[in-house]
Amino acid sequence: MFFSISLTSYNYVTTLYGIIKSLVENDMNKTVYVSFYAFVLLYFAFCNNIILVASQNLRNEWLILQRRLSKLYSTLSIYSTPEAKSLKNLYILVKNNPIQIQFISKIFLGMHLAPIVLSLSVTYAIIILQFSQLCM
Repeated sequence: MFFSISLTSYNYVTTLYGIIKSLVENDMNKTVYVSFYAFVLLYFAFCNNIILVASQNLRNEWLILQRRLSKLYSTLSIYSTPEAKSLKNLYILVKNNPIQIQFISKIFLGMHLAPIVLSLSVTYAIIILQFSQLCM
């Protein structure tokens, strides 16, 4: 998973660099590459967002399940039945073991990562453009 995200970020940076460099140079031979670079960039963004949206939906469903179990337990808690106790145990189990897709072991995937990856990609593309200007 880490390799996939880092490779996607690398592709974002190189694709943005290619698009910006082709647009700055105004070379007619490279206009074909701009459309190819844009297609690659959109393809990787789409594939990356599928994973992020799926993990965000999974987390949202876990929160909904937790709320519904809490409401159900609060309505059944007035009756001292074994079902209420089992429901309480299920609620504690669900609350202590969240359903989420993890990246490495500390970072949880979700839509909050989309602007982070995009901003890092744009930042590094700008840095590469500045270094390429120094070399020319």
